[in-house]
Amino acid sequence: MKSISLYLEKIDPYFTQRLILYKSLYIVTIFVYIDWIFHIKTQFIAHTYTTALVATIYENPLFTSYKEKKFIFVITYFTIALGSVLFYMVFQYKLALLFVSLGFFGTLYVLYIKYIPKLRAFVVLFIVICSMNMSYHPTGIFQIATSMFGTIMLSMIICYLSIISFPNIYHKVWQRAFILYLAGLTNILNIDSTNINSNYIQLMLYDVHFKTMHAYRKLVKKSIKFNVMRINFSINNMFIVATYLVNCKKNTSTWSTLNQHIQKFYNNIKKNCTTSALNVELLHDLTKVELYFIKHLNITIDNWNKLCRSL
Repeated sequence: MKSISLYLEKIDPYFTQRLILYKSLYIVTIFVYIDWIFHIKTQFIAHTYTTALVATIYENPLFTSYKEKKFIFVITYFTIALGSVLFYMVFQYKLALLFVSLGFFGTLYVLYIKYIPKLRAFVVLFIVICSMNMSYHPTGIFQIATSMFGTIMLSMIICYLSIISFPNIYHKVWQRAFILYLAGLTNILNIDSTNINSNYIQLMLYDVHFKTMHAYRKLVKKSIKFNVMRINFSINNMFIVATYLVNCKKNTSTWSTLNQHIQKFYNNIKKNCTTSALNVELLHDLTKVELYFIKHLNITIDNWNKLCRSL
């Protein structure tokens, strides 16, 4: 079991793919129960496929606020509903279908580039989903087309209610990015100034971890949002100081003590445990830069402790 857990952490370090999986399973389960209780006719493939795929789009890291996610959610469903009806109505006219599909693809791509650039990567996926219903028989019947549109809209309402009722666990994504960023901080403190160029790519990777922390700060629970933002601010300041000190002479004993305390803090975060603040009186002859670093380290620890008690 431990080996499986380690493998999952390796292939999904930020927990995002597992979050998508859990949310998709939850949404599908809700759909099954609703269909079982109310016997809703789901003869159109888009009713289920659209729902299964929209969770992946909704949880994409490109969309970093609830307002943006809701907007993308609605646009996605209306695009797929419109495309499904359009393809179904012209399916019997093969030549027309070719030009309509190319025109629909081109129109979506141009509109998304101009107004919603983040969605342009999903245009091909939308076309694929829309094409799933075009061969439904009998073809070209307006009543069936309106029923198809209504079915997809019904799935949108159910899917949205499922999404907003799902527990907020975005803090797990933020926490994993925080752990990786903190690990990067300890590595930087151990980098020799003569070896900085060979570690440039590694430094860029740590920046990706912070961007993930920054992106998910808006999505965590309101009760811990302030603590998350304070941690983001303070640990970024610590990181800046650490990268500055790579090219400077450091008090070896002082930074060895700091590194040990950060390592202890790192291990406690992985265990969801609190950590005591670093006592400045234990260190001697501290510079302004070192005091600044310790100040933000203790702010980070204090806010993590508050956050840890709230989870």
